[in-house]
Amino acid sequence: MSAALSWLTAPGCFTLLICFTSSSAGLFDRMQRNEITPAVKIAQGELTGLFQTSTANKKYMAFYGIPYARPPVGDLRFKAPQPAVPWEGVRAAQTEGDFCPQPAATNIMKPQASVKTAADALKMVASLPGAARHAAKHMLHMSEDCLYLNVYTPLEALPVDKPLPVLVWIHDGGFVFGSGDYNMQGPEHLMDRGVVLVTLNYRLGAFGFLSSNSSDAPGNAGLKDQRLALRWVQDNIRHFGGDPGMVTLYGSSAGAVSAHAHVLSANSKGLFQAAILSSGSTQDFGATQADAELTSRQLAHAMGAGADTCGDTKRRIQFLRDAPFKDIVAGMKHLMASSKTNRNIVERPIWAPVVEPADGGEPPVLDRHPNDILVAGDFNTEVPLVIGVNDKEGSFIVGRLAEDDTTKLEANPSLLLLPNLYDQVDANTREELSTKIKNLYLKDQDIGKEALDSLADIYGDQSIVHGTHVATHWHLKHAKAPIFLYYFTLDAFGVASFLFGTKSLKGAGHGDDVGYVFKNHLVSDMGTSDKERFDLGVSRMNNLIANFVSQRRV
Repeated sequence: MSAALSWLTAPGCFTLLICFTSSSAGLFDRMQRNEITPAVKIAQGELTGLFQTSTANKKYMAFYGIPYARPPVGDLRFKAPQPAVPWEGVRAAQTEGDFCPQPAATNIMKPQASVKTAADALKMVASLPGAARHAAKHMLHMSEDCLYLNVYTPLEALPVDKPLPVLVWIHDGGFVFGSGDYNMQGPEHLMDRGVVLVTLNYRLGAFGFLSSNSSDAPGNAGLKDQRLALRWVQDNIRHFGGDPGMVTLYGSSAGAVSAHAHVLSANSKGLFQAAILSSGSTQDFGATQADAELTSRQLAHAMGAGADTCGDTKRRIQFLRDAPFKDIVAGMKHLMASSKTNRNIVERPIWAPVVEPADGGEPPVLDRHPNDILVAGDFNTEVPLVIGVNDKEGSFIVGRLAEDDTTKLEANPSLLLLPNLYDQVDANTREELSTKIKNLYLKDQDIGKEALDSLADIYGDQSIVHGTHVATHWHLKHAKAPIFLYYFTLDAFGVASFLFGTKSLKGAGHGDDVGYVFKNHLVSDMGTSDKERFDLGVSRMNNLIANFVSQRRV
């Protein structure tokens, strides 16, 4: 395979352009010994990366912080991203880009709940350096100039006669938190399986999903960031040894909702050839905003805008566009804190994709409600899919229940209904539905802390599993390509369960399956209950992913 991949000799004063041929064997021996630095020449310019080591102690190349879009500031705030501009000279792709603006996730993470003994405490302290680095980066390296991606290529697979399959990861975080950061998505396991991995940042919260239902802020800027990153992959991944004709989109939770939106979107067609949806789809609770225009007014009001500004679309969006990004983050935190009411135990998610207006002035990701697109079969039905859920998807909800929430549930079982259902039916129907739910899940058990396992099932089935079943039904009805399903139950570690303080639940919590695919550098091995089973889970999940990415089978 010929490619525009080059290598810089230390100390970096001479560049040698090569093709991947058998005559390059000596050069690759030198790479293995770290005597030279990987460099790539793409349309934007030259990049130098790093050599790192996989789980099996093999070398791979890492290129961090590659810009795929211009900083979305000024008039580009709340609008579709624009491609990144070229740079002069050689760019050091050896540090990650900034986090996109977001609130701190400390209000939803409760790792201390997993500390039961002195041994647990010692384990947690041992894991803190990674968490401390992550927290420091969150505080010190957050800006709107955040649209960057990372590319990882296994060195052992080079030189190659055939480019490698590509996996593009879209991170989770409820459209409010997260990044494509190495700490959370370490590529070490996948680098042993002949796959090129791309992780990316996209705009979050109001920056990525605010909509005025007009061309001022048509919505889905975060999804459009992802789409532009996929275009970047099509244009550039061959230079990293990847095959643009074998790109698989992979997401968990909000990342899976995003990936599913691209499967359904006519304007994302051709940018990838397969998708993996883990614990999420566009049919989930909170996958689309209930009233985005109202939310934009509430945000402006929370930030101090007057009634006239809040009530006028253009003035409101301009007010928000002119505000310092930290003021918007503060406004987001205010709305999130006030979204939970006495009538609901679980708050309705605020930021999520929207159906874009016909006069939005940008190629939409979603021009109709996802359910309408699914039912009609009006999407690319030739995309192979892997769709999966975990057996305790409600762990992320149960882990955030306040002390008095179970008391409220006992007094008013209709609060077992999530807001999207609660708000659509009258009081009698709520009582009827909640009685059926109690009889099915709880039977004679009282609603209390001892019922957390059942509550996790109740909320998990409503929020994720049901939506996945609906989406799967319509995909199976219209499919012209293979669809594979999985149900994940392994609880040998549970990264997400540890972070959300729900390790006491039996089974695999929301997001736990991803903890076997990527190496988590945030919490070390805290919570590993059975190293042998954990390693087996890592092997099987990575084999499943690699088989699908490379051969479209599992």
